Amino acid sequence: MEERFSLPKYWAAKLLGPSVSQSDDVSFVPVIDDQTLGALQACILIDNLDWIGWGRDQACPAQHSGLEVVTAWRVEHQAQWMKYRAEQSKMRADLKLSNLKLQPVEVKKPLSTASKDLPGELDEAVNEVFLLHGTDPTKVLQIAREGLNE
Repeated sequence: MEERFSLPKYWAAKLLGPSVSQSDDVSFVPVIDDQTLGALQACILIDNLDWIGWGRDQACPAQHSGLEVVTAWRVEHQAQWMKYRAEQSKMRADLKLSNLKLQPVEVKKPLSTASKDLPGELDEAVNEVFLLHGTDPTKVLQIAREGLNE
C-alpha cells in the first residue's frame, strides 16, 4: 500500500494495541499518553472565562472556572481514513493542475502552538490545520461511523 494510504503509526490498529470499543469498523481507543493529553488540554485553555458557559449546547446555567480534559478517545476508522487520504491526494493534484496556491489559514496562536504536540502530520499543501468543534453527544457515533461530510 502506498505510504499516503497507510494507517497512522500511532493508531492502535497499527500498533496492535487493544481498543476499548469496536463496531462497524470503528475503534474508540483511549488516549493515555501524557504528551497528547497535555496538548489537548493546552488546546482548550480559555483566555476569557466569559467565553464559556453559554451557547446552544449549554444544558443549564452554571459558573465555570475553565475547561479540563478528563478523558480523550481517538476514533480509528480505516475506511474513513482511506477516503480522507484519497480526497487529500485529489486536492493536492487539483491545486497543482490549476496552479493555485492557497492562502494560509490563520488559527489563534495558542491553538496552533498546542496542536503541534498532537500526533500526526498536517499537510500544509492543502491547508490542513487542527480546529475545535463541539457537537451534540447523541451524534458522536453517527459522525464516527459516517464522517463529518455525509
